[in-house]
Amino acid sequence: MNTDTPTSPSKRHARFPIFNAWLIFVAALAVTGWSWHALHDHYLQDTRANFDLRAGNATTAIRRGFASYEQTLRGAAGLIATTDKLTQEQWQRYVAELRMDTSLLGAQAIGFAPIVTVGARDAHLQVIHKDVPDYSIWPTSDAPYSTPATYIAPLTAQNIPTRGFDFASDPIRRAAMERAANSGTATVTGKVQLTQGTENNVPLDSLMVLPVYKEGAMPAANDKRQAALLGFVYTSFRLRDLIKGAVGNQLPSIDLEIYEGQKPRTEDLLFATGHSSYHLGYTDQTLFTKSETVYINALPWTFFYATPKDFEQVVGSDASWTVLIGGLAISILAFGTALSSSRSRRQAIVLENRTAQDSDIERK
Repeated sequence: MNTDTPTSPSKRHARFPIFNAWLIFVAALAVTGWSWHALHDHYLQDTRANFDLRAGNATTAIRRGFASYEQTLRGAAGLIATTDKLTQEQWQRYVAELRMDTSLLGAQAIGFAPIVTVGARDAHLQVIHKDVPDYSIWPTSDAPYSTPATYIAPLTAQNIPTRGFDFASDPIRRAAMERAANSGTATVTGKVQLTQGTENNVPLDSLMVLPVYKEGAMPAANDKRQAALLGFVYTSFRLRDLIKGAVGNQLPSIDLEIYEGQKPRTEDLLFATGHSSYHLGYTDQTLFTKSETVYINALPWTFFYATPKDFEQVVGSDASWTVLIGGLAISILAFGTALSSSRSRRQAIVLENRTAQDSDIERK
């Protein structure tokens, strides 16, 4: 006689497969979630490291670009310090041998602006008029000295009108020259506008200036330093071209903004890639950012890096999402298979119980 009751082992055994199906589903989801979390964290760490590496390489390359400018100016300063009477022809030949178009990307001109006191102005004009009859120092002022752009190369249509411009008449240039004279090292300006002497002004991004002393060496004493100062060699350059030439293929994969000073302001923006501003109009659309103060020839600039929207296409997509989707699909499939198996098992148990009951009835 069949002794199964509603709570007999046969009935309880029929419920076990359903429980197992849910157990398999929950376990599969747990493994999927853990795998996704681990892979996603690993991806973010690798991507962050890639971003930091690209940003670091870009900063190093930009520093090297400025260093090459300074090295060129030091060579020019050596020429002036060791030449008794520098001629315009000598200067043109010297700069031509530098091959600015390949060695100094972004450079527009290399020049020398001597210190000309009021008492020495007439003698200075007399010497320069031998090679450049229409040379003059402008704008006129009552200052005790001037630093006119006397030697300029190459003599392009843009550079020729700047000849004779007094750098000391411009506060930005004058401040840069004072810093250079006090330190004896090269210094840079922020954005400047190169006055052409006409109503049309051509903007240049920046200037680098380096003091030139008699006999080439900077005296230790401040009073002797000022007495030995001959003037300043300088290069005017487009910052955008310098950065693109120095960084090469790094910038297309990351965004960069450069601000003059340590507190970024819109009016102090020196350079930006062709994307919208991140730092001043920040949104959550970027994955990583990095801000650092970089001293370019003793002048603090803020470098702000950010990942563009297509950064994942450069470093590779996040495989963790594929694992997540695949894991969910496998979990659902495993649950369905286990549930189907449990239903088949239940049906088999029910059929077995009915067969046993029919056999008992026949015996009776």
